[in-house]
Amino acid sequence: MPRMALRQASLWSALCSALALPVAAQHRKPAKPATPPPTLSSVGADSLNNVKFRNLGPAVAGGRVAAVVGVPGDRDVYYIGAGGGGVWKTTDGGDSWEAVFKDQPTASIGAIALAPSNPNVVWVGTGEGNPRNDVVDGRGVFMSPDAGKSWRFMGLGDVGQITRIVIDPANPDVVFVAALGHVWAPNAERGVFRTADGGKTWQKVLFVNDTTGVADLIMVPGNPRVLFAGLWQFVTPGSSNRAALAAESTAPRTAASTGSGSSRACLRARSAVSPWPSARPTRPMCTP
Repeated sequence: MPRMALRQASLWSALCSALALPVAAQHRKPAKPATPPPTLSSVGADSLNNVKFRNLGPAVAGGRVAAVVGVPGDRDVYYIGAGGGGVWKTTDGGDSWEAVFKDQPTASIGAIALAPSNPNVVWVGTGEGNPRNDVVDGRGVFMSPDAGKSWRFMGLGDVGQITRIVIDPANPDVVFVAALGHVWAPNAERGVFRTADGGKTWQKVLFVNDTTGVADLIMVPGNPRVLFAGLWQFVTPGSSNRAALAAESTAPRTAASTGSGSSRACLRARSAVSPWPSARPTRPMCTP
């Protein structure tokens, strides 16, 4: 008798399930057709149009960026120098940044360079190289032997704004510094400076006059004895530079600077008119 009751209960359960299937099917929503993957024609031939840039920082504290360098072969390590925010370093490709220059006498950065033979040797030139109405003066050149953990003052404290630092790829003790000079007044401490002993002593190897500085400096790849220098004679409104420039002749001239064991840099200056600050740009020329 119990076996017969169990069999009847099983048949009744199966009958109820069969009757419920059509009702559930009536309330089920129809399935949406599968979306085909995008093709090249639908995305567009130039897929870079869809690439979006994101801010890696540093944010407000950094200000405008004046210099950026990275370690060749290491995509995660970079240094940036801000016009009024010091030097920042990232070791994770830009996800986080550390202020590594915050204890130094100025936060205005014009140039950063890593020694090609040893990227732990970091040189920083202070004084943003973009003259403007609120530019911050530089305080010379600094060097870190340990990738930004500590800094040493290496001199050139009166060159004003520094635009570029170039390091010999084979000898990290040979360093060239391009100085724009003081923004608000003439000064003789401007031009290209060279050290052959890691910053213990400096030699001025290129100089035109006390109102003309160096806006850029490059070393020819494969030949560290040849450099090109771009010169900039600028006048800031209201400064004593204007009177000094007015007293000079506007005739083109040629100047050269050479030094023992150093590269030869030649330049040709010419008169020109440019927007504020008034300037006479120069066209660099070089011979080995």
